[in-house]
Amino acid sequence: MNYRGRILTLQIAVAISVLLFADYYLEQDYTVVALTCMSVIYAFTSWSLGKKYDQAKYNSENDALTEVYNRRYALQIFPKLKLSADRKSEKVMVFVLDIDNFKSINEKHDHEMGDLVLRQVANVLTDSFRNTDYVIRWGGDEFLVIMPRVDEKTITLLYSNLENRLSHISSYTSIEISVSLGYSVYPDEGNRLDDLIKISDRKMFSEKKNKPNRRNQEDAAQPVQEVQL
Repeated sequence: MNYRGRILTLQIAVAISVLLFADYYLEQDYTVVALTCMSVIYAFTSWSLGKKYDQAKYNSENDALTEVYNRRYALQIFPKLKLSADRKSEKVMVFVLDIDNFKSINEKHDHEMGDLVLRQVANVLTDSFRNTDYVIRWGGDEFLVIMPRVDEKTITLLYSNLENRLSHISSYTSIEISVSLGYSVYPDEGNRLDDLIKISDRKMFSEKKNKPNRRNQEDAAQPVQEVQL
């Protein structure tokens, strides 16, 4: 949560106090003590109002459970990122990530564990991506990450970092946690956020379907150990 509202309202309070003191030196209608008290009251009231504004703005832009950005914020920020990318001839990448077997996690354990997994995955995404990227809970167990200024080296490091951090969650929760992901690139594959998400979704579901096959292939590749009877 930022301090923009509090800073703005406090600046207004300081401006009012300056005007009051200026008026005092010109007209001397108030005592210095009265002016000081009024200034303190203005400052306290302004800070409180600014805090309420900042809290309301934070709640409107962030998911209550995971504390990452919500769908509403994604719809607000994407047009601005497009304009910036167009001006600089850059690209924007849209990731869609889905937690594998999340329904079974809720069924085998409980919704508290499901909520814990969602929060942990959100933290992993926040830590794995750059400070300039936008991690969003799109709905349910699906997350969106919008990455301006795409760099291939960054993507490679991201995959490795993400897998390592997810393995730590698995150790912490004693549940195997993995995600499937797909991505699309603006403007190469689409212009609208909805279109880019659909493309990312298709790639993500394709990866999810291929995961059992990939695991079987990996198991088959393992050397068979002889068992001594």
